[in-house]
Amino acid sequence: MSAIDDIQKILDELGLHYTRSEDALDLRWKTECYEDLRLRIVTNEDASWLYIIARFTSFLDVQESMRLDFALEMLKASWLYNGIKFAISSENDVVVVSQTNDTELTSEELNTLVNNVVHGADVLWQIANSLGDTTA
Repeated sequence: MSAIDDIQKILDELGLHYTRSEDALDLRWKTECYEDLRLRIVTNEDASWLYIIARFTSFLDVQESMRLDFALEMLKASWLYNGIKFAISSENDVVVVSQTNDTELTSEELNTLVNNVVHGADVLWQIANSLGDTTA
C-alpha cells in the first residue's frame, strides 16, 4: 500500500471529498476568501515526506514593483503561523504548504495539516489584498 493509499483511507474516514490521480489527491474547499480553493496532497519520490499544497498564483504574475513587499509579508507570516510555510516554488508558484515526514499519520493529524493549509491560504489572500492590486 502506498503512502497516498494510506492518506486516501484517512480522507475517507474523515468524510472529506477528493479526486485521485495516480500520485496525488486533490481536495476543494470553500473558505472565507475562496469560492474554490484547491489543495493537493503529494509525496516525494520515496514517499518519506508528505506535502499538502495550495497554489495561490505565479510569482511572475505579481507586479514587479510589489514583489519585494509581497515576499516580505509572506516571510513574516511564515514566522507567525505554526505548521505552514508561505513559499515560492521552483516553478515560481506562490504556495501555502504543510509538510511532514510522519508516514503514519492519524486522522486527527491529517485533518490538522489540511486545516492549517486552508487557513494559510486565506492568510495569503489577505496579505495580497492588503497590498492592493498585486497582479501584473
